[in-house]
Amino acid sequence: MVIGTLFQTPAPERLEIRPDVTVEIDATGTVVAVHPAGSTSGVDAERRAGEVVRLGPDRRLLPGLVDLHVDAPQRPRLGTGLDLPLERWLFDYTFPLEAR
Repeated sequence: MVIGTLFQTPAPERLEIRPDVTVEIDATGTVVAVHPAGSTSGVDAERRAGEVVRLGPDRRLLPGLVDLHVDAPQRPRLGTGLDLPLERWLFDYTFPLEAR
């Protein structure tokens, strides 16, 4: 369970910022419910939770699927071109390695 500010995107073109919510998370890490903090359902969920994480005022919860893979041709170039947008970095650094 996490209590704090939630950023979520229920649709590709929509961002919702929900301050002061109670986020129920099951054993697999899946968000199962979001309750307004202090609501009856939120308080009940907090009582049932094994662990409660309270985010500080400078923290945000951003649930989602994160792809953390790195393609083999990118490995020799990790940490380079950090000042470039992704597309420019790919064309300048990665694609030439892949072409070899």
